[in-house]
Amino acid sequence: MHPPAPLLTTDEGRGLMLQDARKTALEVLIQIERGGHKADPLFEKAYGQGGLTVRDRGLVTELVYGVLRHRNQMDWVLGQFCLKPVVRLSPTLRNILRMGAYQLLFLNRIPARAVVDEAVGLTQRKGAKGLSGFVNAVLRSLDREKAKISYPDPAQDPVQHLSIRYSHPEWMIRRWLKRYGPERTQAICQANNEVPPVTLRTNTLVTTRDELWAELRNREVETEACTLSPLGLKTRGGAVMETVSYRKGWFYVQDEAAQLVVLALGPRRGEIILDACAAPGGKTTHIAQVMANQGRIIALDVNAKRHRLIQQNCERLGVTIVECLTGDARDLRKLTDQQFDRILVDAPCSGLGVLRRNPEGKWYKTEELIHRYARLQSEILEGVSPQLREGGILLYSTCSTEPEENEQVVRGFLKAHPEYHIQDLRDYLAPSASSMITPEGFIFTLFNKESMDGFFAARLIKSK
Repeated sequence: MHPPAPLLTTDEGRGLMLQDARKTALEVLIQIERGGHKADPLFEKAYGQGGLTVRDRGLVTELVYGVLRHRNQMDWVLGQFCLKPVVRLSPTLRNILRMGAYQLLFLNRIPARAVVDEAVGLTQRKGAKGLSGFVNAVLRSLDREKAKISYPDPAQDPVQHLSIRYSHPEWMIRRWLKRYGPERTQAICQANNEVPPVTLRTNTLVTTRDELWAELRNREVETEACTLSPLGLKTRGGAVMETVSYRKGWFYVQDEAAQLVVLALGPRRGEIILDACAAPGGKTTHIAQVMANQGRIIALDVNAKRHRLIQQNCERLGVTIVECLTGDARDLRKLTDQQFDRILVDAPCSGLGVLRRNPEGKWYKTEELIHRYARLQSEILEGVSPQLREGGILLYSTCSTEPEENEQVVRGFLKAHPEYHIQDLRDYLAPSASSMITPEGFIFTLFNKESMDGFFAARLIKSK
């Protein structure tokens, strides 16, 4: 093994900031791995402590999400240069090596020598000086012999090949291979590993999409219009949450697929609408702006603490017609006797359609979770359906890719409730969305060319 490499000394101040960023990224990765935590709250906690510049925060986010997106591949590659399996290393050492491997294989802007030196220095700072030589040797060998890295043969073991090469757990690969075949499964995995755009929903209560677009261009934010949502703008680069337009309530950060859900619901001015699983209020506030802030929206959530998120979003966006209600949607009759014109059930789900935004989910979600959520989703529909008026609209949606949570839930509900009928969403969305409408009239955005999350939605009408 090579002796430990020294830390870079050409710019000691910047070197320390890089080291702090990497240390923060390491701590976030360890917490995620040990506790099955979501990344976003950990980022918020780490950044709230101060000490990191905007540039350093960008590096932290890049390293954490990069490792999470490509973790299986990192472990496989590192295993070709370690004397023992990566999973048998300590979480600290394992994630230091993963961060180094990610930078060497996927990032071009950081020189290989700097990557190795920073990994060695981080090992020393974490109290493992005796292992800094090991880290140095593994990463230098990886960099030197990248061209010799091999992967499982897709012809011999397609599940293992896709799982390793595109970093998804084998149980997901098996499900998708059975349903979609190898090419589409690979496409899903590749899409999940892409960095998604930051998509904005224009708040038409206070501005127009063109005005927002012009304002962002003035702030040098790279922006393009969404093709399916008339309110949407996709952005790359630029801290949109730091802009004046954000503080003025000109937009809400929301993927285009999620925007289509409310367009499919079709709210109208003056109606009484229930958002049955409302927090943090993205779809609630979207409903309000489609209604021109005229009518009444009940935002129901089982967690009273999350109502503050809804209220904060309403205040920033200028929405005044939302009333928060605490309780379980399955017990709606115990909470209110109100009859609703429309009900949105954006149901809790496995979230397999938003793995590109939450890549940590690949490593703590299980197949059993799908079936558990499917039961909950059916119970929520049962709980809210009696309080939809005759002729009213029930919109059921998830951010799941799995039929057990989507079509099968809807079919089961329709079988038990013959008074409900499907309304084909081709009649309610733009013609450009027709390629994502299933033969049954549902929308399923998993396979799209618009860089959207994977959403499912079904529009049901209650017969008079």
